[in-house]
Amino acid sequence: MNAWQRRRAPEDVPTPIAVALSDYCRRAQAPASPKAVRDALSCLADAEDGGLKQLADGEPQAKPLGPFAVVEVLRGLSPEVAASRERAGEYRSIGASLPAFGEALPPAPQPAHSKTEPTSSEPAAPTPKRKKPRDPAAPKKLTKAEKLAERIQPRRRRPEDAVPPPPAPITLRGSAFLPKRSLPQPRGRFTTIDASRQSLDVLLKLTAKDVVVSVESQCGTRFGVWSALSTSYVGRKGQPLQLADVEAILERHGLLQALSRREAEGVLSHLTDQRGAVGKAASALGVSRAQFEELVAGLGLERQVKEIRQRFAREALAEGNLSARLELLGKGKYLVDLDIEDAFFAALRRDLERLTAEDRSEVVGVRLERAAKRHGLSVELLRRAASRLELT
Repeated sequence: MNAWQRRRAPEDVPTPIAVALSDYCRRAQAPASPKAVRDALSCLADAEDGGLKQLADGEPQAKPLGPFAVVEVLRGLSPEVAASRERAGEYRSIGASLPAFGEALPPAPQPAHSKTEPTSSEPAAPTPKRKKPRDPAAPKKLTKAEKLAERIQPRRRRPEDAVPPPPAPITLRGSAFLPKRSLPQPRGRFTTIDASRQSLDVLLKLTAKDVVVSVESQCGTRFGVWSALSTSYVGRKGQPLQLADVEAILERHGLLQALSRREAEGVLSHLTDQRGAVGKAASALGVSRAQFEELVAGLGLERQVKEIRQRFAREALAEGNLSARLELLGKGKYLVDLDIEDAFFAALRRDLERLTAEDRSEVVGVRLERAAKRHGLSVELLRRAASRLELT
C-alpha cells in the first residue's frame, strides 16, 4: 500500500465530492462517517476530484469498498484487491495515523540489523528537508480570507448561463376537443388532508359543545352552520364536511330541535314578508333557492308554504283590484316566482278592455285618461299596461 499523505485540509474538500463518495461507499456496503470520508479525500489533489466524481457516479465494481479503498482504486488498484483489504481491516487505522495538513510523515522505524544505524554514540545529524518544487500547472492554494471573499462575492450571470424555459407540452393534432379526464380522489394513505383543518371527531366530543353553541347562535340555519364549520373542519377520511355531518353534530349536543323551530319560523315569516316570493325569502334567510326548498321539505312545511303562495296569488288575480295589478306590472320576476304570469296578464287585459269599452268612438288614449279620472288610477300606469298588452 502507498504511503498516505494529506494534500489538502479536510475542510477544503468540496461538499459535493464528499457527498458523492459517501453515497458510493454506502452502495458498496461500507458506509463511513463524514470525518473518514473527508480524511480520505484530503489525500487527493484538487485535480483528482473529477475522476473521483466519475467513479462515484457509477456502480461499485466490488464490495465492500470504504473511502480509503476507493482512493486506492482511483489510483489504479484493482477493486477486488481493495475490497479484500477492506475486509481485512487494513484501512481502519489510516485516518487516525494521518498527520495534519502541512506536516511530514513520521519517520518509519528502522530494524535492528539495519546498516544505517549510527556506530558511534553521538546522534546522527538530521537530514535536511528537500523542498518539493511547485507544479506551475497546479492551482494556487488560497488563504481562508481569500476563500471567504470568493464565496460571498456576488455572482455575475452571463447570457450563456441562463436556463432555457421548459418546452411546451406537445399535443396530438386534432385532440383539442377531447375533455379532460376526471380522475377519482385519492384514498387510503394517499389521501391529502389540509393540515390547517381539524377532524370531525373533535366536534363530536362533549368538550366542544361551547364551540358548536357559539357557531349555531350566530347562524340562523343549518346551512349557515355547515358553511361556518367547513372552513375549519373536515369530514371522515379527509373528505369535505357534509350537511349530514353537521346535523349529527347538532343532534349530539342537543341543538338540532331548537334550530329546526327557528328555521321553520324564519321560513314562514320571510315568505310572508316577501309576499310568497321564494327567491327573495331565501335571500333574506341567507340560503340559496335550492337550500330553501330542501329546508322546507326537511321541516315538513310544504303545506304552509303552498297556502301562503296561493293566498298572495289570489290577491294578485282578484277582480276589482286593478290598482294592485298595475303596481305588479313591472315585477315580472315576482309573477314568474308565483307562477301566475299568464293568468295575471289575462286578468289585466280583461280589466282594461272593460274600462275602455264604454265609448268606442274615441281613441284608446282618451278613453284611458277618462277611465283613470273616473276610478282614481294612474294614467301613466294605464298607458304602460295598454302598451304592454298591445291595446293601443
